[in-house]
Amino acid sequence: MTTSGIELLLHSADPKIAAQVRRRVTDTRDAAAPPTAEPRVDWPVVAAKHLADPLSAPECAALVARRDCPREAALVLVAALAPGRRTHATDALEAALRRGILTPRDVLWEARPGWSAMRTVEQYASVRDGELLAPVDRLLDESAALLPGNGGSPRDAELSEDDAVAAWLWLITHAPTYSGTFPELCARAVEEGLTRDPGKPLALPERALPRVQGLTQEPWRAHTPAGMLGRAQPGIVDRVVAFLPVYAISGIIEHRRLPPHVAIPVIRHRPDLAGPVAGRIRRTPEAVAEILALNLPHVHGGLLYYAPDIAGAHRVHLATRINAPDRIRLASFDRQRMRHLTEAEDPADPAALRCALAVYGHHPDLIREALRLYQERLGTAGILRGLLSLWQCRGRTALLDPRVSRLLTGECADIAQAALRSPLGYRRLRAALAEHEEPLALTAAIRRNPHQAYRPFPASFWPVLIDEHARDPLPKAAARILALNPDAPAAFTLGVCTADPDAAPILAHRSGAHAQAALRHHPLPPPEPFRRPDRGDPDVPWYVRELTHKTITLSEFADLAFPAQRLLQAIDAFAPYFPDGAAEARDHLAARADTSLGADPEAWVIAARILPDFPGTFPELVTTAAAAAYHA
Repeated sequence: MTTSGIELLLHSADPKIAAQVRRRVTDTRDAAAPPTAEPRVDWPVVAAKHLADPLSAPECAALVARRDCPREAALVLVAALAPGRRTHATDALEAALRRGILTPRDVLWEARPGWSAMRTVEQYASVRDGELLAPVDRLLDESAALLPGNGGSPRDAELSEDDAVAAWLWLITHAPTYSGTFPELCARAVEEGLTRDPGKPLALPERALPRVQGLTQEPWRAHTPAGMLGRAQPGIVDRVVAFLPVYAISGIIEHRRLPPHVAIPVIRHRPDLAGPVAGRIRRTPEAVAEILALNLPHVHGGLLYYAPDIAGAHRVHLATRINAPDRIRLASFDRQRMRHLTEAEDPADPAALRCALAVYGHHPDLIREALRLYQERLGTAGILRGLLSLWQCRGRTALLDPRVSRLLTGECADIAQAALRSPLGYRRLRAALAEHEEPLALTAAIRRNPHQAYRPFPASFWPVLIDEHARDPLPKAAARILALNPDAPAAFTLGVCTADPDAAPILAHRSGAHAQAALRHHPLPPPEPFRRPDRGDPDVPWYVRELTHKTITLSEFADLAFPAQRLLQAIDAFAPYFPDGAAEARDHLAARADTSLGADPEAWVIAARILPDFPGTFPELVTTAAAAAYHA
């Protein structure tokens, strides 16, 4: 952190008191960097030059980082206009946000050209797999109200659906070169939709689409409308996608986390892209259910290959069963990809779960692969489930196959041999499986090997697990894996959230009680400034997402998070991209400090001196300092 905790504390103090505290706590004061002489810059000329002949992204960043760069010039320089390395495309915006001269809202509403500014904000806020920083994602939702058909622009209510589609087609072709702000661009698109000739059929003038040396996807990586198209009305999206040429659609699917109302029209118009599109869908349970309802083999195969989660993988494998209402067999290409994936991945990696869960399906080749690679993960219950599935789709002889029989050892081999010798072998195998899938048996197996918790469970399992965990706590690793299961009840997950500092940030989204437990029982990690994935692992603390989604309030965060210095540093770290939240949190802390410390300089000095090593919350800090000053 570039700002000391004490300086952050003094943001809550009266300026006169802050000056007194700084004089008395000189050893902890920030050393001011000596001013450096920089050549004078004619900022209006630089801004005009950038619009006429774009400067490179590093040049823009260096200019915006200068202390004398005014806000007006920064609004022009932050929009990445020049082609170049995507790594540097948002450097100028990052510099402006850290300096505090601009906020993401300023850029979206005032910077020009508007489309480039919007795309720069989208790229800056990208985290992993196309997810966005939650506060910026929410801000983009607000800005998307201006898009044609969303009701936010002037005269938008006058648009028919055909008018809105025409407005979007104009927007796609003209947005990259439009010189006005984003609100001006959206208003102009609405006007274009209203003034179209109703007698002419809707069309996308392909020659107007952005290109570099002919048909190429590269301009669509820079100017893709995928993000904003995902915030448009579903009926409009469906019709707009139908007009897009092949390379434009290919550019759109580069955008990760597609909502279903974008992904499904793309699949409908380009079935050959069904697999990659399914892998890029937003992975909420509702989105996965919606795209699986298409009942297309390549959709199931793409989802299984790209999205390794328990619920999604389990549903895909269940759909391959002979008795499934709408059976969807995976294409041979997708099954071959899965076999290559299992060979390439570490069998201990949780991502291999999507392959291990093949024992619930009816593809013998994938079941045999799961039995070969993941016996430790499957345990006796999982192996028996695979044997039963093989019997169901290939009969008794499937267990006599050397590719299966040579894999079986110990208890599983004995059960298989007994089933093969008996005229009621199928029933005996089912009975053995039912015995090993009893809740008590599963709990005991998970105690022995926590990796066996990576599986779906029946509803009857969870009450037994809670009782067993209360009687004799499970190993921490097993409890964590079980708590991350989407079907795990709150009665179990809340206890894990309280006890396990590694699981708490992942479970905090479940409810306000979970988020509060994570804050009450675990100290905040040392915060770092946000950096994009291409600069290393992005450090996006869990509480930023929960504050944005209002799982916890900013006042709860300010009162419960500890230690106090890390709280102040955390607010300072997310202030560049979440300025409204930082301002609200600081106002709350200022009120707390004013109540406890008031105008007593001695109390403020004590608070400043104990802050670096104080283990408690901010309210406890100021209360302790006030009490110490009173008794001094």
